[in-house]
Amino acid sequence: MIAVVAVVVLIAGFVYFTSVDRTKPDAVATAFTKAYKAGNMSKASKYWLPADADAWLASTNDMLNSLRSNSTEMFYERIPADPDFSPAVTGSNGVTTVESADKKFSLQMTKVGSDWYVSKTL
Repeated sequence: MIAVVAVVVLIAGFVYFTSVDRTKPDAVATAFTKAYKAGNMSKASKYWLPADADAWLASTNDMLNSLRSNSTEMFYERIPADPDFSPAVTGSNGVTTVESADKKFSLQMTKVGSDWYVSKTL
């Protein structure tokens, strides 16, 4: 019985400490970028705007499958491994973006309710 309780506590702790705080756009952007960089498009799509996630996943997979090996390597090289995003900035046009520390990778973010999602790679 104690072993079962210990396992449940461990699993709950793991889920709690590894979950992404979707109320923070930079946290969502970082989780998306790390999955994107790793080539895990299915995981990355979970951080994409829900209404467009399936279409984004399909088009991204199609695009990656059409690239030659050298182009695929170049695609992944442009994605930072540790993006260290700046705080989200909302422009006068109402568009919210985050930018990586090296200023070479940006994402457009959209808030739905209290949660943030990636809605465009820039």
